[in-house]
Order: sequence, then C-alpha cells, then structure tokens
Amino acid sequence: MSLRKLAQHLSISAGLLSRIERDFAFPSDKVLARIGEAFEVDIAGLKRFDTRVRLYDLRRMIQRCPEFGAAIHALIEQVRQGKSSIEEVTERLHSAGFRHTPQRIGRSG
Repeated sequence: MSLRKLAQHLSISAGLLSRIERDFAFPSDKVLARIGEAFEVDIAGLKRFDTRVRLYDLRRMIQRCPEFGAAIHALIEQVRQGKSSIEEVTERLHSAGFRHTPQRIGRSG
C-alpha cells in the first residue's frame, strides 16, 4: 500500500504520515490505534517503539549522575567501534535484571 493510500485510510495527510514514519511527528493515540488496525498490530505493541518518555528519563538520569552518562557513552562507543553489538548490550542488561517496561526504564524484581 502506498503512503498516500495508507494516509487516506487513516484519515490523515500524507505529509503527517511521512513525518510520523521519519520520527519527526508523533501520532495521537487515536491515529496510533488506526495504524495498529491497518497493520493488525496491538496499540501496546506500537507504543513500545515510542522513545519520548524513555529519552526524557535517560536525560534526567544523566544530568543527576554524570558517571551514569559516561557509562552510557562507553556502551555507545563499544557498539560504534564494533566491539559489541546492540543485541549483546541488551542481553547483558537483561542478564543483570533490567527489563523493558512500556513507560519507564526500570529494574525488574
């Protein structure tokens, strides 16, 4: 399905859909629900990909603890330099007890 046809199906402009696709705009819950229906995906599954809250939390943590920021930077550099993959870093976090939650980064337990 073309972007224009999908936008028409969702009752939004093609421009808005394009901005959503490129992460320059975020859909309302109503539009997100229609996107989920169009692709037969649960809205909770789509919300997993919304990084706004997690990035906000991450910025706050780094501001409160510069050492945490340095540790995150070191992880990013390991991935950039090919010393680790994103999957390896994720597995290490999971092994340490960290799990993804829909609204916040937190430690399971």
